[in-house]
Amino acid sequence: MRKLFAAAAVATFVLALSAPAFAADMTVKGQIVDQTCFLKDKANTGNDHGDMKDCATICAKKGQPMAILTEDGKLYQITGGLAADKNAKLIAHISHTVEITGDVTEDGVIEAMGDAPLGVITTQHYSVAHDSAQNRVFLKAYAEVAGTAQRANFMAVGAWDGMAAMYEVARRLNGKIDGDKAMDILKGLKIDSPRGPLVIDPATRDPIETIYVRRVERLKDGKLYNVEFDQFLNVKDPNK
Repeated sequence: MRKLFAAAAVATFVLALSAPAFAADMTVKGQIVDQTCFLKDKANTGNDHGDMKDCATICAKKGQPMAILTEDGKLYQITGGLAADKNAKLIAHISHTVEITGDVTEDGVIEAMGDAPLGVITTQHYSVAHDSAQNRVFLKAYAEVAGTAQRANFMAVGAWDGMAAMYEVARRLNGKIDGDKAMDILKGLKIDSPRGPLVIDPATRDPIETIYVRRVERLKDGKLYNVEFDQFLNVKDPNK
């Protein structure tokens, strides 16, 4: 039971490390489209594509990315909970006009948005453009596993940090997992993260971390990035 409790506690901790902080939310209205098929042919906005009936639904059920196509032609890839379980929540709404509120400059989708987000300023605890040795190690490892088609983002960093925490717990306990001892280790644990150094709050077990102020810029490789230009150190969850 103690081992089960310890595993559940660390899993909760991983989710806490993955939670976004102060992201810039925006409501986008448009039609849900199959992103891959639309980018191949902008006529593919419905569920049926040419002679292929229910093509968008078939692609969605395979986990292919869905997106919001606005009236002015901007495309916003849908990620996160709405796209979980191979787009389970989106399938019934393919080709429908909807409104979705979310972070519009998240690293994993920003490249699909054209020039629309240029100059947008947001705050967040991670950017793929963060300049540190730890982030370079993380991005290299991510690319080896996931390839380069989809960028890493704050959720991937949360998983990386969660695994680092679980490894440290197991290392200090020599593999003999005990719930109470595991929690004692997590309280105040310091992690040298790709996002920058963080400490686990002993009271809430949320991360105490740096929050960066970023501006969307197009860099030398021609791609869009959230470029950090200011920061707030040692930020705790303001809701706790």
